[in-house]
Amino acid sequence: MEDSEGRAMELRFYRDTTGREVDFIILEDGLPIQFIECKTSQGRRHRGLSYLKGKYPKIQAIQIDTQTTTDTISREGIRLVNVTKFLGELV
Repeated sequence: MEDSEGRAMELRFYRDTTGREVDFIILEDGLPIQFIECKTSQGRRHRGLSYLKGKYPKIQAIQIDTQTTTDTISREGIRLVNVTKFLGELV
């Protein structure tokens, strides 16, 4: 799949044998560029997202939820942001 600029992009999910999972992995030219986890409630950091951020510290990791009112970065480097703010940044 190509994006509007002709870049080779892929959208995948992640799940391993221990049950860790992440909703969206965005790849460009076969390499991950962003990890995204979506939640309907505010809560602690997602373990799958924390695992991937630890394994690939330079890749942007975002936890999106419907309840948070702040835009923060955890000690691990995971961004926690409200879904409305996140989607507003896409346009």
